[in-house]
Amino acid sequence: RRQIIYKTFSKLFYYPDKKLANLLYDEVITEFFESIYNDTNRFEKFKSWLSLFENKEHLLESLQVEYTRLFISNFPSLPAPPYKSFYFDRELFGPSAVNVVEIYDHYNFKISKDIYELPDHIAIELEFISRIIELEVPGKEVIKFLKEQILSWSRYLEKGIINNALIPFYSFIIKEINLFINNDVNNDIKLAGAKK
Repeated sequence: RRQIIYKTFSKLFYYPDKKLANLLYDEVITEFFESIYNDTNRFEKFKSWLSLFENKEHLLESLQVEYTRLFISNFPSLPAPPYKSFYFDRELFGPSAVNVVEIYDHYNFKISKDIYELPDHIAIELEFISRIIELEVPGKEVIKFLKEQILSWSRYLEKGIINNALIPFYSFIIKEINLFINNDVNNDIKLAGAKK
């Protein structure tokens, strides 16, 4: 189950496509979050925002505009770069990105040729977690990656998103992802399918 959770988190941080808009519009994503926390009341605000869209196309357009503005291009500076090396090295594809590539190589994790993102992009790091859980990598190694490669910088990403968001989608998503990862790490939860 945790493998699916991290895979879904990953998909939420790639460039929005029709499939994502459909899942959001049909409330599949909100049901997904409700199932994680067994709580339906917590996501009412998010659901009411989604209900404002008259169709999936309008929702998709809104998500794509916001994604581009926050993560790809915005003059004079990018509000929330989704790369660890930006926060740690003050450059893109700095030592942090090189380090994460070495970790990926160690686990034989290959980034799809269809993905045109740097290796320390939040979506790729989350996808890697999903993959190593699936491979039954020991839980302590999963926790180490979560702490050192995601939690070490995701709070800065969260702050950048919250301070600059024009729609609530990415603020909601990053808060929920950080909360979930913190619970995994702080409680040292044995990840489903992973061995300690």
